[in-house]
Amino acid sequence: MLEVKSKRLGDIINFKRGYDLPASKRENGQFPIISSSGISGYHNEFKCSGEGLVTGRYGTLGEMYYINGNYWPHNTTLYATDFKGNFPKYLYYLLKSLGNLKTSDKSAVPGINRNDLHEIKIPFLPKEYQIQIAKVLSDLDAKIELNNKINAELEAMAKLIYDYWFVQFDFPIDKATAEKMGNPSLERKPYKTSGGKMVYNKELKREIPEGWEVVALKKVLDCNKNTLKKNNGYKVLRYLDTSNLTKNVINELKELVPNVDKIPSRAQRIVGENDILYSTVRPNQCHYGLIKQPVSNLIASTGYAQLSSKDKLITNDLIYSFLTTKWVTEQLQRIANLAVTSYPSISPNDILALRIVLPKDREKLSHINQTLTSFNKKISGNNVENQKLSELRDWLLPMLMNGQVRVGEEN
Repeated sequence: MLEVKSKRLGDIINFKRGYDLPASKRENGQFPIISSSGISGYHNEFKCSGEGLVTGRYGTLGEMYYINGNYWPHNTTLYATDFKGNFPKYLYYLLKSLGNLKTSDKSAVPGINRNDLHEIKIPFLPKEYQIQIAKVLSDLDAKIELNNKINAELEAMAKLIYDYWFVQFDFPIDKATAEKMGNPSLERKPYKTSGGKMVYNKELKREIPEGWEVVALKKVLDCNKNTLKKNNGYKVLRYLDTSNLTKNVINELKELVPNVDKIPSRAQRIVGENDILYSTVRPNQCHYGLIKQPVSNLIASTGYAQLSSKDKLITNDLIYSFLTTKWVTEQLQRIANLAVTSYPSISPNDILALRIVLPKDREKLSHINQTLTSFNKKISGNNVENQKLSELRDWLLPMLMNGQVRVGEEN
């Protein structure tokens, strides 16, 4: 085990207060404004350049941000560019490992006093180890970031393909339709652009392709089908609250032991493979996801509508693409804003009342079903890998900092 010394934080890093920047003076520039909650905008001027650490002085406390470039540290933050010969990325991880840095502040607004912050005793390692540790943790974060970029590209492609099919109606013409149109060479060409016949639909007040229909989701979806029974026999529940799933990414699960932990009364939805979870509270916050690879005993809040297709020729992947379109989000938010509850909300029936345009011959959906399923499977795989990488990083972080684990050596 490596011997770790203890030092004052102020001996290895020097924090300063950020700079005022009234909202009226913010401009759409190229340099990020780093506030206590992260990037809050962009400005055409910057105050700092190069590597820096930024944390909340008041507002959002406990978060640490590493930045390398030109930026403006806002007045709500403390920032550091003076690392006194230490490795900046290591100090970033060191401070993250300390958790909440909130100190006693005599001002009316709770926050962090930099003089108090500098007096905190922290573990300290020589620079040679700092570089090694920072590389291990940075490599893990880099892989997580790469997976996130891949997922963003896959999601964009899925949205684009869905848009071509169900908004622009430029799905590829099949052989039978091309022959019906009297031109076999049109096979695989875009339908509407190639002159495919469109018919006016009174219900939607727009044209849809010939041979397609408007279908209410209640006709093709099961909702809240699997409910947890009292005598379920589960030894452990992994509970997913509505705030912990956003745009298909789960950021936290609460592991609960029946008869030991207090089980929330809302923990009732048994989540199965490929279930869609859609929060009925504030739809514009996008608390939804397609659960491709649920962990065992995953139980979701009744604050979700739990949805799954009951038509074998319509995948949950296709329904999920529809439910996550901008139009649907805005429509459900409008309904939520009219709710008589204390906060904007919808009911599962509001979702089931939505109407989707589908071909009457469901077999025609085979291609897009396969495509969307393939994309979502890859996205889910990357999310699962990121969760494991995050757990490994968070497990390693304190042990690397206190010398329990040494890079490059067997323990």
